Amino acid sequence: MDRKVAVLINSCDDYVDILDYFFYFLNNAWDCPYKIYLNMETINYQNISLKKTFTFGKKPWSQRLIKCLKEINEDYVITFLDDFFLMDTVDQKRLDDCIDKMCKDDSIGYYMFQLHCSNPFNITGKDDSFRIRDKREKYLSSAQICLWRKNYLLQVLRKRESPWDFERYGTLRMRHYKQKLYVLSPESKPIFNYEFRGDRAAGLVGGKWHKGNLALFEKHNLSCDFNKRGIFDPNKAIPFLSIEQRYQSLTKKQRVLLPIININLFASYFDLRLKSKLKEYISRIDIIGRLKNYFYK
Repeated sequence: MDRKVAVLINSCDDYVDILDYFFYFLNNAWDCPYKIYLNMETINYQNISLKKTFTFGKKPWSQRLIKCLKEINEDYVITFLDDFFLMDTVDQKRLDDCIDKMCKDDSIGYYMFQLHCSNPFNITGKDDSFRIRDKREKYLSSAQICLWRKNYLLQVLRKRESPWDFERYGTLRMRHYKQKLYVLSPESKPIFNYEFRGDRAAGLVGGKWHKGNLALFEKHNLSCDFNKRGIFDPNKAIPFLSIEQRYQSLTKKQRVLLPIININLFASYFDLRLKSKLKEYISRIDIIGRLKNYFYK
């Protein structure tokens, strides 16, 4: 089985300082039987757990990810972001079941292990503790921990996309792909136990520490200078919001006066809207993706 499955951790040079902690929690929660790869930019980070670190330079997130996938020989890839920390033991038996089912059923595109993924369309199809996703759902494409059929992930990815673009526009593309997508049912126990939102969350958000790390690090007797990055405060999150979110946070009067009071934000927002509309249009049509999907095996 280890010849078929790889683990790929997606990171960047700016987050190299958190990788020791990431691997501590990974190794503490999981005796991983698969080869582990790390996707960096220029820093050749080393860890005893790693099979290899890929360094493809300061390129867009999705372009580096595509290059990594093409270098990996395994057919299935478990993807991580480096800013989620595992908090409890991985359920290897249930993970093995997911892998076995993907090996037997070519129509399965992924098993997503995200918690709190509600089912707004009441689809009844289930596979033990998983459910089949309706293609109308949001975030069909997600950077959360996920077991992907590698060829399917390569179908979904496009060069020059950020993780947020991948989630937004990848979802539009995936809506007219034929693969079945499974996600953990909200009432099920986690396979990968992690939390990325709320007071218990562990890892980073907007480049700052979740406050849940304070208790988690104390529990494991880990030392960390949290002041270097700071603790994320949702009440003071405006500097870390995207351009779109910053614009939406303005009052109607501020939006009207935006060219006067903040010309940089106005120019960035106008440029963003044009590009996002174009990307959305292309993703909805997705001629190349539809052709790939037609010949998919």
